[in-house]
Amino acid sequence: MRLFTITACAMLLAACQGYDPMPLDSGEHLKAWAKRDPRDASVVEYAKQLAKVDTQKRAPYDLGDGISLHEAEVVALFFNPDLRVARLHADVELAGAREAGYWDNPELEIDATRILASVDNPWILGAGISFTLPLSGRKGVEEDLAWAEHDVTRAQVIEREWEILVELRQLWRERSGLIEQQRLTEEFIADVRVVQEIANALVNAGELIALDARLFELEIASQRASVARLNTQQRDSELRIRELMGLRHDAPLALSDTIEPVAALPGKREDELLARNPLLEVKRAEYAVSEQHLRLEVRKQYPDLTIGGGYELEEGQSRISVMFGLPIPILNLNREGIARAKGARLASRAEFEGATEHLLHRLARAELRMNAAREQRAFIEREIAPLADQQVVDARRLAELGEFEALTQLEALARRFEARLQVLEAAQEEALAGDETLALLGPTWRFADKENDDE
Repeated sequence: MRLFTITACAMLLAACQGYDPMPLDSGEHLKAWAKRDPRDASVVEYAKQLAKVDTQKRAPYDLGDGISLHEAEVVALFFNPDLRVARLHADVELAGAREAGYWDNPELEIDATRILASVDNPWILGAGISFTLPLSGRKGVEEDLAWAEHDVTRAQVIEREWEILVELRQLWRERSGLIEQQRLTEEFIADVRVVQEIANALVNAGELIALDARLFELEIASQRASVARLNTQQRDSELRIRELMGLRHDAPLALSDTIEPVAALPGKREDELLARNPLLEVKRAEYAVSEQHLRLEVRKQYPDLTIGGGYELEEGQSRISVMFGLPIPILNLNREGIARAKGARLASRAEFEGATEHLLHRLARAELRMNAAREQRAFIEREIAPLADQQVVDARRLAELGEFEALTQLEALARRFEARLQVLEAAQEEALAGDETLALLGPTWRFADKENDDE
């Protein structure tokens, strides 16, 4: 009896895990953060693996000429702190799923009773052990449920990865537009300076009053303020890009100024959305969880068998007992649990269907904006921009003929500058609408499940 108890306790203690403290250390974290390098071999290898699972052809990962958008996407997927947190939460569910479905631990009971009357053997000692046989199949369903919940977290990681990349592309597009707008503004300032020199010469010759010539100086000062504002906005966009990439704000890297073209849109975009959209993947996974919950509640109707054995010593006599326990499912039948699970499944189904409808409406609106912006850009380039260019040519010809009017000269340059900004704005709107369309379709890459990798 004593040997049995000692052995059981020793086995229990040997199976238990220990606790290892892991205190927070901000100093070490900041040092590690500062050491993050997009050129690191692990990042380069990650880029190669991403290129293998991406259906869209990716350019080689080469930072020699600065970081392009597609290279920034690799860095963001590798270093972004939000993605690291999401993946670790998914690992929690993965660890739980790997350990799900085990039988319940057996229960050991020991009792001792002393008889107060004067007898030869006053102690009554007893010990018993019992365990449950899961005849209902509940443990298998619990394991399926754990894996279904893990699938939800995996889908949420993919959704979050895609959200990060979509935000990164929007910021990149915004920064490229600001750079182009600054370039156009600086060109406009240069054009105004040329006319300003003519105006100043006319003032010195007494053929133009200083009041008219000052119009050009005011315009240049105003546009220089615009350049400073655009430069600040560019820097802010770059800092937000670095944040998404998981790098310090002062990390030694150079972002490419190249304006990225919108990737080609597939033909059957509604079908692509239904197959690839990450939000729908999450809703599908959540619906699968509701199915497994209902399966589990149905299984709870059926009883599991409890088997136990015991040993008892009373008045010097030893006895061995065997016990069987089986709940009788007559009154309860888990009606409440099944009813709730059925309702939850219907709600999850409605969530998936509602998300599908909303996404298809968003796709239609994005395509409408894209087509409208394309038509607007074409109209400006075809109708307005040539007229503005001709207005500048005519104004210069008048100046060469000696008919210099400050307002006419400035107005011609301003209208051409405005037309160029309108073309840029329409092109930006078209590109952003195209990016949104691609964002609704979903990622073109998919890494294998960790469980499959382990196998």
